[in-house]
Amino acid sequence: MRYDKACCWWIACGFSLGLPAWGVSAQAEGDAAPVEGEAHEAADAPPSEDAAAGRDAEAPRSRFFTEGAEQAAQLATARELERELASLLGPDGLPVELGPGPVRDALKDVATRCDLLAHSSAQPVALEILVASQARVYNALVQDAAAHGESVEVARGLSQLRDAANRLSDLETPDAAAAGAYWLMLADLIDANRTIADRADRRVFVRELLSRFVEDFAGQAVDPEAEPAPTDTAGYILDARVALARLLDEAGEQQAAYDALGPLAEVTAEDARYEQVRPVLARHAVIGSEVAIELPTATGQDWRLADAAGQPVLIHVFAQGMGDSGDSIAALRRSIALARLGGYSVVSLHIGELVPGRPLPPWPTAVVAPERRALLDALGVDAVPMYVWIDHAGRVASVGKTLDVVRRFPEPPEDSSAPEADTPAAQPAPETP
Repeated sequence: MRYDKACCWWIACGFSLGLPAWGVSAQAEGDAAPVEGEAHEAADAPPSEDAAAGRDAEAPRSRFFTEGAEQAAQLATARELERELASLLGPDGLPVELGPGPVRDALKDVATRCDLLAHSSAQPVALEILVASQARVYNALVQDAAAHGESVEVARGLSQLRDAANRLSDLETPDAAAAGAYWLMLADLIDANRTIADRADRRVFVRELLSRFVEDFAGQAVDPEAEPAPTDTAGYILDARVALARLLDEAGEQQAAYDALGPLAEVTAEDARYEQVRPVLARHAVIGSEVAIELPTATGQDWRLADAAGQPVLIHVFAQGMGDSGDSIAALRRSIALARLGGYSVVSLHIGELVPGRPLPPWPTAVVAPERRALLDALGVDAVPMYVWIDHAGRVASVGKTLDVVRRFPEPPEDSSAPEADTPAAQPAPETP
């Protein structure tokens, strides 16, 4: 139905605007029709110089109106397909109905029509919309197929996604290069999730991809008074910023994560992206803050952070039965051994009551009762397992969800070996509730 409407609109505009410019004009009222002999004579006679000049002058005008109407129709058709695609995808870019079925078939149909129109479209914005819509379709299909273990469909979809991304990059519209690079990056990310088995290696690869994209396009100027771009390039860049920031934050690199957010570091609770960046901002806010911890241990004694004054402390936060606590303890022991740390202590904070018979770490294990959950907020902890470094001065140095945090051993202060001046003793930090 969309094509019928577009063609009818194009035909109406083309004929009404183009006919006079084709040199065909109606006879004025009252003009006598030529007799048969005069008609032959008129047909054989060469055109006058004035008539020829008039036709030459009208020809460009004819092409202008005809081409303008055609390109307007192409743009209208592209936008209609874009709206049809939006109805098939959810806010996350995935199909509104996962798995084989009518939605998947409809997405493939949209991609086919976009491809056919893109090969015949001369309107730059329409062409960008059509190719970008293909990329969105193939991304949705690939992720859907990957979730259902359809390896053949994933391989085919990735090839189609990369082809659409490359075509998008080759367009001459201002935002096409960034949009094409975004979809190429996304194809590589999807591929990495299925081909790089080691999680640490995969995180390094993903971090490099995101960093390169942000560095290449974060400085792209955006004219606030310009017409809306056919592809949401600014949104793509912000998406990459959020993903990179969260990756860095999980590795305990809070300052780098904050810097990666760029303008998103200033968002407020009213902003649509606030929930995406809130954990990063919250953890960045606790870095450098002093904490005082005193908790009962599994052996009935008390563990105090103050007892480790002058020495970094690695805090491991876990909960038995959550996040595979036994494996997380074993992995932490291996990471500590590989990091070859020196001059530090380790403590585990268990959330809630201990379960008898479950494995415990070989170092002290303190218990965080429900009424002491505010302590976790002070440390920037919102999941398990998590890891926190406390520096030599009893301040939060880094917080994260991966064992990369272990390698972020707090550096001692530069003047740690210098004799202390006669200054009034600092008041101890109040115990965190």
